[in-house]
This record gives sequence, structure tokens and C-alpha cells, in this order.
Amino acid sequence: IKKKILFQFNSLKKITGIKFIKEFHEGKIGNPKSLYYKGMFLNYRDMFALHHAWTIKKKLKNFLKDEPVFLEIGSGLGNLSVKLKKLFPKSTIILIDLPEVNCIQRFYHWKNFPNAKIYDYKQYKKNGLSGLFKQNYDFAFLPPWVISNVKNQSIDLAINIRSMMEMNLKTVEDYMFHINRIVKVNGFFYCVNRYEKKSSDFPIRIKEYPFDNYWYFIESKSSEVQNWIHELIARRTSMENAYPPKKILNDLHPLGLKHIYLNLLKILCIIKNIIYTNNHRTYSHSLNYLLKILLIPIRSRLKIRTRLKKFLKLV
Repeated sequence: IKKKILFQFNSLKKITGIKFIKEFHEGKIGNPKSLYYKGMFLNYRDMFALHHAWTIKKKLKNFLKDEPVFLEIGSGLGNLSVKLKKLFPKSTIILIDLPEVNCIQRFYHWKNFPNAKIYDYKQYKKNGLSGLFKQNYDFAFLPPWVISNVKNQSIDLAINIRSMMEMNLKTVEDYMFHINRIVKVNGFFYCVNRYEKKSSDFPIRIKEYPFDNYWYFIESKSSEVQNWIHELIARRTSMENAYPPKKILNDLHPLGLKHIYLNLLKILCIIKNIIYTNNHRTYSHSLNYLLKILLIPIRSRLKIRTRLKKFLKLV
């Protein structure tokens, strides 16, 4: 575990810098498997949360208002929401998860913010969600079925990290229906999930998540930490996107024979650019990664052949 944590720490440090890690790390509550290093208790899950918190801060902080409302689906302990509360002190953060997990989340957040104002399921049953939005609550811990009562266009940032990939197709579709509905115009959806996961009744692929046509992707890339994970930052628009999300997502891994045929020209362009210029930045990363690995030997041979030709001409 020491090697694993140190590798992740060094990778994270290159992205965020040591100052951000020192300010926002939390690796001791709940007694997780941690490594004491450079005066910090480091653990695996917390460092992932640090990476996502830094991404949200870097990409979105300037676009979010002073008192944003965040909604995270499948939050786990709540590592990320704790960091978001520190970054956005006036925010209201709604955590949607199983009731058993809500109990653990409440303890974890209490340890970090003992004076936080909490909205729970008991209050929801009494006042509905109107009670949450009328007063300035810090956190709300609520079960999944409550999302159907969240008002249209009431959320500034919806978040799902590594949990939709664990759900079945019907559950993913239900959550995406509500995300399409509840995020404000000019609000955001931060989605981090596997390209493909086969543990449920049917393979779950991020490229098949039912984004409607009112989303614009401001970022779509493989994770800097794990290349089998894809990161999306989508912004909600008031008009249908002329180039709908489905077309962009179709380029993601895995590509079936049908998609390979339709993208044949793009693949040929990538091959050409990798062989002659080693520049593949304008093309789909999932194709780049595969083709670059396959074509390294070919490029090497072409370089050797070119050098031999130049040498023979000189001779």
C-alpha cells in the first residue's frame, strides 16, 4: 500500500502542487489505511477527491456564484463534498446515496464540520425540499428517491464520480433524466466514470449516457491518473447544441466495427499524423492511445530507413 499511495501522491503533486494537497487533505477520520508522509496522513480515496476538487476549482470556480448548490450522486464517505465546502464556504451540498451510507456520511461531515447546519431525511419528510432551499443549510444527506422532487433548474453543479459505472442501465437512465432536468442553464455536470464496466446486467459505457441536446462539453478527456476513466465537464445551455453530445461521445472507447467503419477517415488521419509528425492532439484520445502504441515500431523503422537513405546519399 505504501508504493501505491506514494505513486498516487507524486502523480497528484505534479497536477495540483504540494500546497493544495497540504491545505485540503484529510486522511485520518474513520481510521482508513493511511501513510504518514511529509507531515500528512495520505490515503487512496482522499487523494482522488483532492484531484476532483482541484479540477472543479480550476475549471469552474469563476463560473459559480457565491452561494452555489451542489448535488452529488453516490458520494461515498463524502471526501469530495468536504473539500468543496472548504473551497465554497457558502455552498449548500446535497449528497444522494443509500440510507445506510447517509449515516456514515453524516458522521464524516460532523467530524470535519461539527457546527454545520444539516438537513436530513427526517426533516425532508416533514417539510419536503422547500425547507432545504428556504434556509442556508450546509449539507443535506438524502436517499436516491428524493431526487425526483428536486425542482427543475435548481442545481448549479451536479456531480457523479465512479458510481454510475456501478449501476444498472435503468438506474443510469433515471439519474440522467433528472440531471438533464435539475441543472440550471449555465450550470454544470462533472461526470467521471469508466469507459466501460461489465459488472451489471448490461455493459455500462459512458459514451451511452443519455445526455440530452442541451449540453455543451467544455472538457472531455481521459483521466490523468487512470487512463481507463473518462472525465467530462458539461455545461447546460438554453438552446439545443448544433453538434449534439451523442456525436462527441460516439468517438469514445470502446469502438465497435460499425463505429470503426464510420470513423475510418479519422483513423487514417491519425495514422498519418503519428507517422509523419507525431502530432495527434486534434483527434479522439481513445483512438490516439491505441494507435500510438501500435505504431511506435512503425515510426521507429521509418526513422531508421530515412537516416540510412541520408547516410547513403552522403557516401
